[in-house]
Amino acid sequence: MVPLARQELRIARMLVGGLSQPEIGAELGIATNTVKTYVARIRAKTGYQREEVQLSFEVFLDRLLGDRHPPRFEIGASCAEGVLAHLAHSPELRDAALLMRAGFPDWQLERSYVVDGERRTEWRARDGFQAIVIGGRRLRYRSETLDLAGDISP
Repeated sequence: MVPLARQELRIARMLVGGLSQPEIGAELGIATNTVKTYVARIRAKTGYQREEVQLSFEVFLDRLLGDRHPPRFEIGASCAEGVLAHLAHSPELRDAALLMRAGFPDWQLERSYVVDGERRTEWRARDGFQAIVIGGRRLRYRSETLDLAGDISP
């Protein structure tokens, strides 16, 4: 994979965050056609020739979260193997990956604690409301409780 330029990385993050190409253009003050050119470059550099960069990111997160036995991060290991190894030892990072996969990439971690033997992480949502990930599987946000993990093992 060829490294992304600063503007390409910025646009890729905006795409992963769910913004459309016209929204990105408006936010950055550039034409939608310029955004399309950047997206084409991003797809070419990352090797993902799909229309949506979001899809490639979701595939990567599924791979991260679905691996029951992540490899150790040793010399010669790939970046993905390093992230997998680190996720195995950091419940907060695992919860962050689950939230990103669920479409909440910009929430901010506030604290992590245990209640009755169950780990919880508290997050501040973009709208200012508090969200709690319980046991690495359930998300309590406003008055809803969502299953984040589905068939993914804790």
